[in-house]
Amino acid sequence: MGLPLVNQFLAQGYALVRILSALKIKSSTYYNWRHWQPSRQEKRRESLKPYILDVWKTFKFYGYRRIAAYSHLNNDCPKISEYMTLKLMRELGIRSRMQKRYRKPKTVVTVDQKPNLIRHLHDLSGVWQTDITYIQLTNHRWVYLATILDPEKRKVLGYKIGDTMTAELTKLIDFDRQEFQKFINTFGIDHAKETVTKRRVHIAQSLRDAYSEGIIERDPTIRIKTIGLDGKSEELKFLELDQLKKIENFSFKNLYKSDAFLAMFIAIHTGMRFGEIAALRLNNVNFEQKTISIEKSMDMFHNEREPKTKSSIRTIKVDEKLLSVLKNLRLNQTELIIKSNNQLVGRYLRDTIKELNIKQVTFHALRHSHASYLISRGVAIQYVSERLGHADVSITQQVYSHLLNSLRVKEESKAISLLDDI
Repeated sequence: MGLPLVNQFLAQGYALVRILSALKIKSSTYYNWRHWQPSRQEKRRESLKPYILDVWKTFKFYGYRRIAAYSHLNNDCPKISEYMTLKLMRELGIRSRMQKRYRKPKTVVTVDQKPNLIRHLHDLSGVWQTDITYIQLTNHRWVYLATILDPEKRKVLGYKIGDTMTAELTKLIDFDRQEFQKFINTFGIDHAKETVTKRRVHIAQSLRDAYSEGIIERDPTIRIKTIGLDGKSEELKFLELDQLKKIENFSFKNLYKSDAFLAMFIAIHTGMRFGEIAALRLNNVNFEQKTISIEKSMDMFHNEREPKTKSSIRTIKVDEKLLSVLKNLRLNQTELIIKSNNQLVGRYLRDTIKELNIKQVTFHALRHSHASYLISRGVAIQYVSERLGHADVSITQQVYSHLLNSLRVKEESKAISLLDDI
């Protein structure tokens, strides 16, 4: 504290010796202080302060750990340890504005909980979700918010707030026949009629159960009319042979860039569903008998489960080209062959289609294209149905009726020409 006073007294004309004597300061101490230069470490600390302050102003919720991590991830920034960041933030008088995580009170459940059925669904277009959430008001009072959610559109369809969690809280919407028809009409504006029908059936099943249990007074599912857009044209459900060959060749050349290309390649050569491909392991492949056993399916939440139907559990023959690709994979027998999810594979497929300049189709179209190619080459419809894992051959006939009709015309012409020779 006395060292700065020395310069003040010197400015007033006092002798340095008398000043140091009066303040009881050694001359060596004074000269060390006068000629002091900051060390290399201190210079670095001062240079780091503006950087830390700048990061904190940009990300005010960052604490010392995140700021230190940010410095290591950003190549243009100086690298700072967590301890140094903490000390400099204290010197600057700044700290993270992140509030402590709120821990809501636990609910004591005395009854068995219903199983989560949604996690096993591939398609959420026919599903509604319900949720009850704690909300703390500004006066620290708690209320309960019950909601009905549409997970596909991520919209709240109905809600109700209550002070207590009772059965009345869960009666969200006075859902009568007019409301149901209004919902179907709105949903049908931008959805195919087939999709609207699926959703109507799913909701109707729940509403009938609610009616039978006495939760609602009337059955709102009677005489509901289904409207919707025309479905995809047959051309968008499968690829022509030249287009299929282009994707097959492109995916083969890029197999080791991403397993998404391998998923496309497998779909083209086997006609398997994506969920079946995602659950495939090398121990499902019999290289001697040249077969693949399809026993499991992966859902959208990456949960392994039984396939879509009993007939989906099947063993199919595969070609040498696919077998050689699978044989060269450096994987354990029980390791999943495809680790990318449906969305990522779909994105790679869209990019591939764009680069090859062919029509846009979904991943499922590769399965349709596989079947269409076999049928167009005269392979029996019964075998194609078994290969695809359809529950009944009538499903295959319905899906590929456009091809069967064209084959039927050819067969009719062949039959007439044979009869003319009699």
